[in-house]
Amino acid sequence: MGVRLAAIQASVATTWTYIESSAMAPTVATGIALAALYSLRALLQADDEQIYGWWRAATQLSDLSHPLRLDALGSSPLEKYQARLATLRDLPEVTALSSLDEIHTFIREAINTGAPRYNAGDVIGCCIAYWATMAALASAPVFRGFPGYAKMVAQLREVVEQPPPAAPFAGRGIDEFAWQLRHALDAILAIQG
Repeated sequence: MGVRLAAIQASVATTWTYIESSAMAPTVATGIALAALYSLRALLQADDEQIYGWWRAATQLSDLSHPLRLDALGSSPLEKYQARLATLRDLPEVTALSSLDEIHTFIREAINTGAPRYNAGDVIGCCIAYWATMAALASAPVFRGFPGYAKMVAQLREVVEQPPPAAPFAGRGIDEFAWQLRHALDAILAIQG
């Protein structure tokens, strides 16, 4: 079938426009976001021959039966779904990994997106940019091993696979999550091949 990331992101952008409408009742917006994630999950499962990093990350994000640490960015179901949709929108097109330099390039791009968001007061947007890149990189297959790969993927998975806390992040918790993600990205940038 060949689902493309650009098509997924266009669909998510359309959904986002509807749920952000000021005239939309929260229960209707929640239903639309939920339906979009379920539909995306079905579409991705139907295209299970893909092994791309972005595809695996998108599959994980659309699986509402599997809680993610990212879910703690929202306190209501709608906010949790919005965080997942926003992460899908920010997902980089990581297919497979072939070098540490390639990984560093994706990380620098995430920092170049997330840091300005953070500095502008959009701490959640910063978390989403960082987490999206980390999830895609952690999920990407590798053509063949290269120096630093095992250490890098272990660090990424340690952060991405952490279970959500018992309660949603609030205020300082969101800021701490952003810094946890940033420190993990910086640690991976320090890995040399």
